[in-house]
Amino acid sequence: MPAAEIRLHAWRPRARAAAAALQLLAFLNVLFMAPALLLSEPPLGLVVKRLFMFSALPALAFLVLRALASAAARVEEGRLSLRFEASGDRVELPLASLAGMRRLRLPLPAPGFRLLLRDGAFPYVVTLQDPSSLAAQLDPQADFRDTRIPLRFLHHPALKFGLGGGVVIFVLFRLHQVITYGGIFGEWQQLGLAHWLQTLLGVALYVLARLLAWAACLRAAVELLALWRNRAWRIALEGAAAAAFYGIAAAVLIARLVLG
Repeated sequence: MPAAEIRLHAWRPRARAAAAALQLLAFLNVLFMAPALLLSEPPLGLVVKRLFMFSALPALAFLVLRALASAAARVEEGRLSLRFEASGDRVELPLASLAGMRRLRLPLPAPGFRLLLRDGAFPYVVTLQDPSSLAAQLDPQADFRDTRIPLRFLHHPALKFGLGGGVVIFVLFRLHQVITYGGIFGEWQQLGLAHWLQTLLGVALYVLARLLAWAACLRAAVELLALWRNRAWRIALEGAAAAAFYGIAAAVLIARLVLG
């Protein structure tokens, strides 16, 4: 039975450095904007422009680099085989030439490791969410713990900003329409579809920008508090961050509309 493929990313050192820099730029821009977004009312146009220039564009560039580094690994017949999905190129490494593995000190763009060879350096840095799954096949004695977090799915962007953000947007938009125009389609009936859609877009941007800022603050707190801590501590922090995001964020946004 052939060995199962493991999805991962194999980076050239410069490409990984560029991807990490883009990832940090996108995150830090939101983090630096967080106080203004959460504590005041900056102009929406300025907020959108800065988020687009310094978070959205770097994030898109990062996704392109990550797609180029996407690969599938297979360990069989005494060798590691990497198949790059974008180009179709293959790289093979005999396990006999492997001298060890070194965990990445900075887990960006994701956790991973460097492969140490007996007669040189492997030209790629390997990253994947759970490095232990591949490390155990390459070296059964390698000390790579499972880095997966059971509650991490609660922080998936589709859940946080798609489903969660969509619910908050609907609630705030409906309240705004009922209070201002007497019904959810009141603005449409009085001023036309274009005005109604413009208001919906404004509410969506208002909500998503603040949810993004709140999520960035929570992520920074989790990562700082989890430094050098055990896995159980991180799981507790991930759960607390999820509760704070879904509970407090929605309550604050709704309260600000109702009271303001």
